[in-house]
Amino acid sequence: MARNDLPQKLMADVTTVLEDAHEAAVQAQSPKLCGLMFEQLAALSIANARKAVELAESALDAHRKNRPDS
Repeated sequence: MARNDLPQKLMADVTTVLEDAHEAAVQAQSPKLCGLMFEQLAALSIANARKAVELAESALDAHRKNRPDS
């Protein structure tokens, strides 16, 4: 992967992780879940959301490093 492709690759990873967070959140909405399963799904959703933020920050940092000096 070329260095210039890194920000886009990271943002693709952000999308994937956010989709995983969303899926966990959707599953946690089921009224049939026991308390423990809800907690596990909520924790998974939170962890994935945090990972998405980290990846997005890395993408922004990589983008800024790739910019030619003006």
